[in-house]
Amino acid sequence: MKKLILTMLVAVSVMACKVDSKNKVETKDANKVEEVKEATAYAVITDKSTLTWKGFKPTGSHNGTIAISKGKLDLSGDDLVGGKFIIDMNSIVNLDYPVVFATLFIFSLIGLVVSLITDLVYMTIDPRIDFDSREV
Repeated sequence: MKKLILTMLVAVSVMACKVDSKNKVETKDANKVEEVKEATAYAVITDKSTLTWKGFKPTGSHNGTIAISKGKLDLSGDDLVGGKFIIDMNSIVNLDYPVVFATLFIFSLIGLVVSLITDLVYMTIDPRIDFDSREV
């Protein structure tokens, strides 16, 4: 029994180590990138600058802003050629207000409907409850 298990283990190991020529990846030499020497650096005005973001998930998306702590942009003519930013991850703001308001509206509506149904059921169960003769 031990020989059979050992033989099967060796066979599975040999089959798992085969070379898959279908998924072979070819590599190429790296291309040399020209360094831009005449770029003008512009400082980011952090009080007036924010970074907007949008994240996706299978059931929808979220969006918001993040504050920039400091940074610079490198421009060569009209082309952006570089830059460096430091963002404050504690300043992430989620701007999904429509989702929050829609959820609040739906649950409020459900609460009103359940309250109405409860009053109507009480009226049918207990004959002493009569909303028509009640003075407000």
